[in-house]
Amino acid sequence: MVSLWKLDPNEVPDVDYIVPRNGLLSQTISDRKFDYIVLAHVLEHIADPIGYIQDLSKLLNDKGVIMMAIPDKRRTSDQSREMTRIEHLLNDHYERSTYPSLEHIMNFAPCVIDELRGKGSAELYRWAKQNHESGNADVHCHVWTDEHFFKQMDELILGGLLPGVSILRKWPNSGDFNEFIIGLQVRKAK
Repeated sequence: MVSLWKLDPNEVPDVDYIVPRNGLLSQTISDRKFDYIVLAHVLEHIADPIGYIQDLSKLLNDKGVIMMAIPDKRRTSDQSREMTRIEHLLNDHYERSTYPSLEHIMNFAPCVIDELRGKGSAELYRWAKQNHESGNADVHCHVWTDEHFFKQMDELILGGLLPGVSILRKWPNSGDFNEFIIGLQVRKAK
């Protein structure tokens, strides 16, 4: 990080873990458990949010909490995108996606890269293919509004796809910020 972003090494906190981009957190951080995990504008970048929450659950103590701040698409450059459907989430989970797909990249890129707005599918495909093959693709794979995301979480929990997870609290987007927040609690099976 220091060389990449030209940071003063004295101002960078010590790093306890460096996690491989496409690896499981629970395999890299296997020596301890946590009471809280906080994600701020992370989940939308994850190719398989269901698998990611399942993996985070393994890092928690019993009754541990995951707090997530997630951008509300109505207040970001994702405004024009369709919301992520639950079928899409389930497909990404079934595929065990660990990296943004070409579709994720093609949906996101025109929202943030001016030169790609209004371009034809073939040109967008060529750009997305090159970005995907770079191994460094970083996009909003998924987009939600608060209400849409909360409904999906309810459905995933009720459907047994997030074992031991319950919703502690939902904080809808107030309009003052570009995000909404959800708190999840994880209970370990005895």
